[in-house]
Amino acid sequence: MTLSISYDISSNRLRKKVSDYLIYAGLIRMQRSVFLGNISRYEMKNIRSRLAELLSKNVSRDDKIILNEIHKNSIKNDNFMGDYGMDIIKELRGEIKVKIY
Repeated sequence: MTLSISYDISSNRLRKKVSDYLIYAGLIRMQRSVFLGNISRYEMKNIRSRLAELLSKNVSRDDKIILNEIHKNSIKNDNFMGDYGMDIIKELRGEIKVKIY
């Protein structure tokens, strides 16, 4: 499945922890607070659990994290504008399988 995660976090420290974790989990940073990646349901469960843990320790009323599952046919029809690199787009569309650790 393709997972989209976006967040609005006021604390620099927490924001850094979240972004570092998402990169560690194999997601691709598309914008400063937007990540995408092809992951399994098990990985999604682990990511959701870890993000909930991070937020519960450091939460502000204004902090938000949104996780969206994107259907594979939907991502194939999306338009990417900007310098994302074709390998990233091909991976997200399921045309190549790459996992960076």
